[in-house]
Amino acid sequence: MDIDDVPCRELIARLFALLTAKAEDAAGLAAEGQSQAIGSARAHELADRLQDIGQHITLIAEALSVIIGKSRG
Repeated sequence: MDIDDVPCRELIARLFALLTAKAEDAAGLAAEGQSQAIGSARAHELADRLQDIGQHITLIAEALSVIIGKSRG
């Protein structure tokens, strides 16, 4: 896989866009969690959702590393 191929570049760009969206989602949830007005149930829900998003971010980043790594060699 050549990183300069259009399909490869498009895939990489889409994965980075997905990472951006996930990070923005996480930022919104984290900001909501800073409120002193939320209850423990909502805080727990936010923490669970943040953990899920973190796992998605890790998987996407690992995929990018594999794709970019394969394109080098």
